[in-house]
Amino acid sequence: MKRYCLIGVVVAMMLSFSNVAQAWDGERKGFVLGIGVGGGYSNFGLEDNYGVLTNFKIGYAPSNRTLVYFQATNVFFEATSYGWYYEDDFYSDALGSLTVQYHFDDKPSGSFYGLGGIGYHNLMNWDESDNQIGFGARIGVGYEFARHFSVEAMVAQSFDSAPYDTTVVGVSVNVLGY
Repeated sequence: MKRYCLIGVVVAMMLSFSNVAQAWDGERKGFVLGIGVGGGYSNFGLEDNYGVLTNFKIGYAPSNRTLVYFQATNVFFEATSYGWYYEDDFYSDALGSLTVQYHFDDKPSGSFYGLGGIGYHNLMNWDESDNQIGFGARIGVGYEFARHFSVEAMVAQSFDSAPYDTTVVGVSVNVLGY
């Protein structure tokens, strides 16, 4: 049910912003859509877990400096130990948040930015279809090194009950259409 609510919110955002979205004209103002990939770390379980990090962004930029969007970040990893027993299960540590990104310069390239967001946290064991859902927050910094391309570092913290309270650290290269 929660998944359908999230899909409904994203579709409503897309429809409400589509009338003000301009063509992909190189200005950050208007509709934004992006993806990214990189490396990530999650402190779930008894060992350090490193894996592939994915990023997805969709939203609206009211100005060239400020972007507001839904951001979904996942770190996919295999955990070899957890608690008092051992398993080799595949996990994803995900945070979906309403994120605000602020650029310190109007230029479409060579611009540093900061971001922060709050939303839901989902730790999923893909081998057993087990979910732990809670609340999470993120902060990060980035640098748009060319028009539409950026590198971003972020830290996300979930506020679930132990042992599902995790910290995710990641670095990604992103493509953002605007």
